[in-house]
Amino acid sequence: MARAVTSLLYEQDLKRQLGLISSEVDAPVPASAPDEARAAVRGRFSVLSLRDGLYLHMSDTVQVRDHVSSRILHEGLKLALVVDGQVDMTYGSHRFLLGPGWGAEQGPSAQAAAINLRQSALCVRRGRAGRKARAISLTLEPSWIGDAGLSGGDDWSTVRHFLETHLATCVWQPSGRICALAGQMLCTNVYDDPMQRLYLESRAIEIVGEAFQQIAGTGRAVAHEGMPVREQRRLLNIREWLDSGEADQLSVGEIARRFGMSASTLQRYFRQAYGQTVFEYIRHCRMARARKALENESVSVAQAATIAGYASPGNFATAMRRLYGLSPARMRARV
Repeated sequence: MARAVTSLLYEQDLKRQLGLISSEVDAPVPASAPDEARAAVRGRFSVLSLRDGLYLHMSDTVQVRDHVSSRILHEGLKLALVVDGQVDMTYGSHRFLLGPGWGAEQGPSAQAAAINLRQSALCVRRGRAGRKARAISLTLEPSWIGDAGLSGGDDWSTVRHFLETHLATCVWQPSGRICALAGQMLCTNVYDDPMQRLYLESRAIEIVGEAFQQIAGTGRAVAHEGMPVREQRRLLNIREWLDSGEADQLSVGEIARRFGMSASTLQRYFRQAYGQTVFEYIRHCRMARARKALENESVSVAQAATIAGYASPGNFATAMRRLYGLSPARMRARV
């Protein structure tokens, strides 16, 4: 029967397990180093597919040494829940300190977070020697969300807006029942039994349900805390216009004037809604169009650099590797 990876875990163990949901896990310690030096964590660690597009990652580990790992996560909604211990991770520019074990100096603790990736993004996790983490995370690919028929209801427009936004985030304190379910999942170590997988999937779906409730509630809170519904609608129109590429050469002030806003108001509302500046959003849109052109239209790397707004193909290649984990040449070769 399939079981979780246990005992000392090396970078190659983590890379093999995380290959389902990410790529290019770093391995900074040479393979020739002694076992204890190569080991990143000690404990139980597993990643498995519960259903097409629904992945479960479970970790019940203690850091053997200080260790910073990075990986490129694939598109999808990420749900992280820390039952015990501490997890320090960054998605793009958003840093999360999750778990009940953080001190008061880090601010109010949260045990769960939802992060939506509309495209591949860099995730960095920082571990300190002796730090434990009993945690689960779920990856929901867009195909699974669509097949699950998750639509309708008064709150779904808020959830849909969240799912359409790259690096949208929501943190919350999970209910006692959800923490208990996560703890039960962490006690499972046999995965090729159909009944066990059904057991895990049923609990995963209940966690997804609470996450969507929290996302919907966050959307209402944002509107209540200073963003009128009229401004939310205007932001949707602005974002659609930015997606079209028509604003690529314009300044923030010019964009704001087109929609009857001041530049400062636009920047404030845009960051509140989308977690990034207008310029950052335009840059991501241009990179996404460049990637699409490389993969679907066989354009040259120089042409793709122009689409993305880079005068130097070398700088463009560096930016694309940082964002997507692949060079432009490798993307073009996949056509």
